[in-house]
Amino acid sequence: MNLNIHPAPMSAYPDVLPGLLGEVMQAFTRCGYYPEMTGPVLLGLAKLATQDLADFVYGQYSPQSPGVSVKVITPSTSGKTTLFDKLRAPFDQSDVEQARLAEETAKKRKMHLRAQKSTIKAIEASMAKSIHNPEKLQELQQLLMQTLEDEPKQVVSPGIVCSDTTIEGLVRKLHQWPSAGIILDEAKIFLKDRVGKNPAEYIKLMDGSPYRVNRAGAGEIFLPSPRLALVLMTQNKRYLEFRRLHEKTASESGLDSRFLFSVLPDETPSVSNDDELLRAVLVKYGLRVQALLQKSAVAGYAILGARPTIGFSAQTEQFLSQLRADVQRQRTGQPSAAGVYLARHLERTIKVAASFALFEEIEGEVPLDYVLRAEKVCRHHLDIYLQHFSVPVKDYQDFADARELERQLHIQCYLDRDRQRVFKKVLIRNLAQNWGFDKKRFERAFALLCEERKIQIVAQGNGDFFHVSPHLPQLPMSVAEGWQWQML
Repeated sequence: MNLNIHPAPMSAYPDVLPGLLGEVMQAFTRCGYYPEMTGPVLLGLAKLATQDLADFVYGQYSPQSPGVSVKVITPSTSGKTTLFDKLRAPFDQSDVEQARLAEETAKKRKMHLRAQKSTIKAIEASMAKSIHNPEKLQELQQLLMQTLEDEPKQVVSPGIVCSDTTIEGLVRKLHQWPSAGIILDEAKIFLKDRVGKNPAEYIKLMDGSPYRVNRAGAGEIFLPSPRLALVLMTQNKRYLEFRRLHEKTASESGLDSRFLFSVLPDETPSVSNDDELLRAVLVKYGLRVQALLQKSAVAGYAILGARPTIGFSAQTEQFLSQLRADVQRQRTGQPSAAGVYLARHLERTIKVAASFALFEEIEGEVPLDYVLRAEKVCRHHLDIYLQHFSVPVKDYQDFADARELERQLHIQCYLDRDRQRVFKKVLIRNLAQNWGFDKKRFERAFALLCEERKIQIVAQGNGDFFHVSPHLPQLPMSVAEGWQWQML
């Protein structure tokens, strides 16, 4: 059975990304790329660029890593590969440069060791000749010790973008360097054969928890504080195949709650050629990413596993306390998958805010404004998850059909304004054949819209008539929106 995603009507992607991130998103949007694709990809890559720079501290919790991984569900014609290539380019360039530096350093070290060996041999020969001269011998012994201690440090290339996506490959990479990322514009195989079969191991690496493993031939490997960012895209039908196989594992294990989800419409975007402003913004973006990665590389040699920390002001912590209470209240009565995802809304908000601050090179505490921006973005992604992924896959066709029927009904309301949003059911059922519905699918979608109170049966003459709700249900004002009003 083919399952298609029809995004439910909702507000546009929040235009609240700060600073350079906002500039990049606006430039791509102007060129026709979907904000629902650009926004989350930028968030995922911001995590990759900043996750090794610092930890954030909130309340009584232990230090945690900034940023959140992302999954973008998109049709094949969305322009995702082009977007990926442009935004990941600075990471690839950084990896190439670090590999070049590592190769040069290795050559210099080899030459140094060769010269050191000759020097040691000459000192030992002099010591043999000075056996009866204690003062000369002591001087030569000190020179030998200095020569032996003169060991050049070998630079380890971070290679932050990881090509080996197995747990074994990631552990080797993170043992070499504590920060890595997986960037895939088609993640079907990774989701199905890697994450789907071993979600608990990936969760540990994503959370930055201490990780210890014994591998045959490699001995014990201990990662005190790993950092792993996942920036994943996959086509909608392929992702639903993965969800069908691993639905319980993906949602109830908590794996889903480590991601921000985005869903793109099935229509193909009208992407124009890059304009001068986009090219200029991408140059700034590339320089910023490379500067952050270089800062991470320089700091990482001295502070492996001991990163600096950033915190929040008392006013910000007051807001976060209110947000925690709001989340607890909204969890009441939610189905299992939705409740698990909703429970981490506060954590995702804090992580995104910390990533904003580090990417924009803010020193000291994370500004309250950044936390409010992060909450708005994370609430948007929360709405997407609750509308699309908290629904069991076995029920998803009915859910998707209900969304499509709702969309078509709003189109009919616009075209037939004289009807006052009242339609005869048999007429719409006949029209629904043009929209891809058979009778059974129409009846199930119709019943679901009645259950959701999007439509209501009314008594009007002979036959079944129904009324279409003029407005989508309004979500209650979020805590962040309330705080924004207070700050005006």
